[in-house]
Amino acid sequence: LKQCGVRPGEYVGLLALDSPEWVTSFFGTLKTGAVHVGMNTLLTPKEYDYILKDCRARVLIVSAELFGRIEPIVGENLQLEHVIVIGDAPDGTTSYADWIANQAAEFETFPTHREDIATLNYSSGSTGQPKGILHAHKDLILTSVMWGQNVLGLNENDRTFALAKLVFTFGTGGNLLMPFSVGASIVLFAGSPRVAKDVLSQISKHQPTIFFKTTVHYGPSKSMEI
Repeated sequence: LKQCGVRPGEYVGLLALDSPEWVTSFFGTLKTGAVHVGMNTLLTPKEYDYILKDCRARVLIVSAELFGRIEPIVGENLQLEHVIVIGDAPDGTTSYADWIANQAAEFETFPTHREDIATLNYSSGSTGQPKGILHAHKDLILTSVMWGQNVLGLNENDRTFALAKLVFTFGTGGNLLMPFSVGASIVLFAGSPRVAKDVLSQISKHQPTIFFKTTVHYGPSKSMEI
């Protein structure tokens, strides 16, 4: 990110499926002092165009499976200088694997303040244009400690799984920040949370101790036998 010219306080877009690359991109953005912009994988090209122009992201990291959704608007975003593709990279973009190749294994964290902005999450746009919601660095720690540790009692022996994708704050908190704050492990699932058979297969395979989901997911999951 620093080689792309990203400076502290600038915005980095992330439109990706749940994966190790999502996680490393998220923490890499925060370590540079930049602001992570999580982008919902279910939006339209018009909505992506609005978000990218609104936050003025100069770098966008995107899964190859989702590139087609932003391809029509990439050229219209004059401030967008770098498009990094996780997977096969089309012409004019950079492969994520090539991007991180030969990079140092250690990286000094930028000294952000607890009140500095860490993430920018956009609403779904159901009442108009998506609206940006800012979260400071302190918010990520407070929710991890006050809810993940003090309420749920998470510890290093836990394994979390969430149907809410990492792009949503419920998913980021429950299936990344909270478990990572205590050294627990997480299950990353790129598939659809609405296909109960696949969800239950993940549960059977990985045996999570904490399962995060909303009422939207409860009905389909309940209808299946484990």
